[in-house]
Amino acid sequence: MGQQTAYSTSPTTPPPVNDESKFLVLLDPSQVPDTVAITTARTFYYANVYYQFPELYAYYMSYAGNPYVYYRASPYWHYQFPTENGQQIGYRLTPLMDDVTPDSLWFTPERKANVYLGGSSITINAQFTNFGKNVRQNVPVKALIYRDQDLVNPVATATGTAFTTATAQLGKSQVTLTPTLTAPLMDVPGIYTVKVISLLDIDQDILNDTLTGQFSISLPNDVAVWTLLQPYENKLPLKYQYPLGVGVPIEVRFLNAGFNSQKDVPVGYWIFDENGNKVGEGQTIVPGTWDPSTFRDINMPTWTPTKPGHYFVKIYTNLSNDQNRLNDTLLKWPKLGFPFDANYEIELMALPAGIAPHSPQEFQSYPDGRPIPVLVNATNSGIADATNVPATVTIKNAAGNVVYTRQTTILTVPSGNSTVRQEFPDFIPNGAGEYCLTVTVNDPQDPVTENNSTTWCFNVKARYAGVYRVGFGEHFRTIREAWDSVSTYGVGGPVTLELVDDSYTVQPTNNDPSQPALDMRGYVVGLGANNPITWRPVAGKTNVTVNLKSPSGIGIWYGQKDTSNPSGYVTWDGGTNKVLRFVLENTTATNVSGYKRLAIPFYLGQGASNYKVLNSRIEPASGNTWSLKNTASTVTIPSYNQSFNTFTFVDDLAQVMSAGVMLRNSAPIDGATGTNSQKRDTLRNQNNVISGNVIRDFGMGIASVGAGPLYVVDLGAYVEYTNQNNQYTGNQIWNSGRAGVTLVYEKNSVVSDNWINGVANTSKTMLHGVGIAITSGGERLEQPWVLERHHD
Repeated sequence: MGQQTAYSTSPTTPPPVNDESKFLVLLDPSQVPDTVAITTARTFYYANVYYQFPELYAYYMSYAGNPYVYYRASPYWHYQFPTENGQQIGYRLTPLMDDVTPDSLWFTPERKANVYLGGSSITINAQFTNFGKNVRQNVPVKALIYRDQDLVNPVATATGTAFTTATAQLGKSQVTLTPTLTAPLMDVPGIYTVKVISLLDIDQDILNDTLTGQFSISLPNDVAVWTLLQPYENKLPLKYQYPLGVGVPIEVRFLNAGFNSQKDVPVGYWIFDENGNKVGEGQTIVPGTWDPSTFRDINMPTWTPTKPGHYFVKIYTNLSNDQNRLNDTLLKWPKLGFPFDANYEIELMALPAGIAPHSPQEFQSYPDGRPIPVLVNATNSGIADATNVPATVTIKNAAGNVVYTRQTTILTVPSGNSTVRQEFPDFIPNGAGEYCLTVTVNDPQDPVTENNSTTWCFNVKARYAGVYRVGFGEHFRTIREAWDSVSTYGVGGPVTLELVDDSYTVQPTNNDPSQPALDMRGYVVGLGANNPITWRPVAGKTNVTVNLKSPSGIGIWYGQKDTSNPSGYVTWDGGTNKVLRFVLENTTATNVSGYKRLAIPFYLGQGASNYKVLNSRIEPASGNTWSLKNTASTVTIPSYNQSFNTFTFVDDLAQVMSAGVMLRNSAPIDGATGTNSQKRDTLRNQNNVISGNVIRDFGMGIASVGAGPLYVVDLGAYVEYTNQNNQYTGNQIWNSGRAGVTLVYEKNSVVSDNWINGVANTSKTMLHGVGIAITSGGERLEQPWVLERHHD
């Protein structure tokens, strides 16, 4: 039955048809499932191609106008069958050459209902039919004999031979199998199942090779427990449990296995708990006359559980003259009986910490002043769903004072030990110490209340305040570790971070070209005018180098981050001897995707205010970063779109700029949506101080670009958002590629006492170089020193 041969006949000659190519197709089985069509696989003619046309099945679909689909024959047969809507509709038809099946089974001597007394001799007889086309002779057959409900392990075997003479198709053969079943096997009462099987080894249809029959061996007086119908075990698919206080049904099937009729037979049951203690019992009778070899289903007195648990029911019969006590009890020792479970209707439990995901986590330390998600869990081990469940979370501080309490309603806590997770509003701690959370769930139908509440504790770490050293063997090992810790746990007073090593390397954990060397954007709890952060070299140091290795080209980035506004009040101060030296390297190669033409050691982005860079030396690393001073000095200002009457802004990382320090504000626009979809605040860059620094070898020493005109919806007008009230004083700016100081959209700022030497523009496109360029009003310009400026 392999794949049919591809013939090499001409297109006008159809291939021969053989038995292998026949198949059957159901026509539209979803509408007329009893309609079939028998056809023969013939070739088809399509575009002068016969046999090499690719087909998955032994048919193809021809569309003769939607929605009609015709199944037509293909010249190939495959080992798959066509389907329609997931239902198989193609079948193989082959000639039935070899097939023998048993069609009759009987026992001798014959008895009514095949019931025999113990010790009887019983012979197995069967008739077989040759359904195959081929003549059959001397086909071996056998019978497997099983006792009661064990249909796996036969207790006896009998054999025989069918068709002792040559027999044509549809001929029959009667066989008496041997040996005859006798004592001691037939002394054991029970129901015996006989399976008669033909053993033709080349049989084409093994599904019709077996025929089953039964007989029983009975004592004169014998009744048996056959099976339990109820209660149900707590397992799939029902997963059934019985409620407390309600009678558990006890329904049992009994068998009169004896030869005689019985009347009013006593039966009963015992109930055991999982420790084997008897906790209940019941008795009744099988009423009336009970004929031999018949079953009776009896509803016995119910048993009412009073507490939840795993129980067992054992059934027994108590016929006074029963001659076979082995089948009087089910299940037999050492089994306690058939299992079942009883439970509360509803039994809620507030889950303790550690069983399911929760927050705050037990024993975990959290920052002071930052929101902590509150997430608790409840479960219901009862047999009915709990609905509209009140839930309360209370948090107390170390003094026992309630600092947080919230209530909600859990719509449903499903039965079966299902866990429901419930969120509450965030908790914002105010002060360090241990806090303890208690969650409570209630239901009026819950009889067990001691597990409705649970408590666990967590810690809130104190904010930083004081002087901490940064370096090898110190409180913080690196600049990044110091910033991550302070920004995470907040500031509780002025913080000074003293740098003790000769050099530091600051870089992100990956080489993502959108990352600065150190991201200091966003809000820090407690950071403000009264609690500033100051970075400085430890006393006695003569040089501390901070190597800013940045994939984006931005060294230290201040400003708004998502909806987190900057806190400001961070100062870098190299002291009177200008001990701090910052060296920026753009670490992304120019030929790598995502490379940014940026070299900016200090970038004060959206809303960056109240920051200071003092008395420091700022310069680029040699190589590509240094060379950007001649090619990256484009001042990016808002552009006006007349068609939409709007101003648009270039993304921070899309700029082309080399500057020692840059302040650049822009509207809080989401680049993906073109709108302020996150509803971020619109801020100004103000009150920053860039003073006493030595800045060299950048396109611009200092650049400041305000947001410019922004449309304010409430006012219905444009308002100019300038950078303002900043100070750019006392700086030395060397060897700039385009300008020493550039201010755009700036007002009320001070540019004073700056010493600018060597503005040398070698660009062929930017045809100017300036010492100080200011395009907005209101600035105070005092004592600028511009020593040399030229353009090649």
